[in-house]
Amino acid sequence: MAHKMEWYIGTEWKMPRKGLHKTVLALDFKSLSKPHILSKVIFNIQEVRNLQGRESVYLDDQKVKQDVTMEMGKACTPLDYYLEILVQQMIEGETAECIIETRTGKTVCILTLKSVLESKEIQMLTPPEMYQLALNYKENGVKMFRTYPKFAHEYFARAAKCLISYKKFENLTKKRDGIAGKDMGELMLQIHTNLAACLLNEKRYEDVVYHTKFVDNMSEPAEKSVYRRAVAYYHMKEFELAQKTIERLPNFREKKEFMSLYQKVKDGWKANYVAVSFFSLHKMHIFQDISKLVYLMLKQYSIHSVTKYKVVTTLVLLSITGFGEGSLVGNFGYRFSFTGVCILSYTCFDTRSGETSELSGSLTVVVVETIRSETAIVCRAGLLLPALTELAELSSLTIFDDAISADVETCIVRRLTSLPVECGLPEIAASKRLIST
Repeated sequence: MAHKMEWYIGTEWKMPRKGLHKTVLALDFKSLSKPHILSKVIFNIQEVRNLQGRESVYLDDQKVKQDVTMEMGKACTPLDYYLEILVQQMIEGETAECIIETRTGKTVCILTLKSVLESKEIQMLTPPEMYQLALNYKENGVKMFRTYPKFAHEYFARAAKCLISYKKFENLTKKRDGIAGKDMGELMLQIHTNLAACLLNEKRYEDVVYHTKFVDNMSEPAEKSVYRRAVAYYHMKEFELAQKTIERLPNFREKKEFMSLYQKVKDGWKANYVAVSFFSLHKMHIFQDISKLVYLMLKQYSIHSVTKYKVVTTLVLLSITGFGEGSLVGNFGYRFSFTGVCILSYTCFDTRSGETSELSGSLTVVVVETIRSETAIVCRAGLLLPALTELAELSSLTIFDDAISADVETCIVRRLTSLPVECGLPEIAASKRLIST
């Protein structure tokens, strides 16, 4: 005896965040069989309205009044992706009005779910079946990425969820589980790389770094993984990490895309640090030579009249020896240890009028001592950064290697000891103010 289930007719199902709405119009009840995400079904399209040229394998005018077979998880257009979700909310014998509302319009169709041919719950899948499902989702995502990146992201996320329950992959064996853990792990890394591409599009750079963290632990990471991780670091202004990531690829200089990014990273370094100078001196002369560096910076910006100014500088010592532990090595082969951090304020007075010039400013200065008893002074113009921040960013000086262009090398990186005496250094009146911390 057939059950009518009249109460079911007229019921609604909604998913507002995706613009989906289903209303039950009629029911020829046979069973409570309902499709799952792994089902294969037959449904009949009775009517389609307002398609307006949107892509769909199923919602085609030529298929109206015909039976259509749908295999869940195969959709590669937005309409079909949403249609799968709607059909999964139906039971056998149900006729429903289904609405798919997007930014470009509202598509309405009337469907009847005639039969559920196959249905298997995801938790019942074997490891090889789960691997194949994840692979199918990944391939769908790749197909949709260029035209429909948000849907691609959803497919990649689905693929990752399929595999994540099998971690740690090394516990899987081909003999016992039907698939080797190595194969499962490799697919997972590919999916992480796919997710990184989607997250780059969404400017979620920290998430990109998270999904590509495996790059640092691999001897030969995939080029796409390396590139996307480096791009994320670049946008985060983590130039040192971006550079080191690119250099993980031995032949990156042969790759046009990598070299373009590498140059952008270098330019980012140059924009951050405006002056670096290595020179021999006694500690008691540090202050005097910093003042010389101020002159060089003024001269660097083509201020030819600088010699008519008297520069008065004030040094504020923020930290003395022993700031932090350890040391760091740059491309020059120097090993550095932190000696001090200070803020140098400089005021330029016109020697004729006595008025203060707009050239006045300040520097955050990091003084580090090398094992060769030379001192490096790193200055950032116009910024008063906390000492800890400045030191944290001074984790590598690799920007100042042979790859620097000639004009930058002559203007920014100078050996003060090589300056001629007649360079026109202005009179410098120095006063020191020490603040203990």
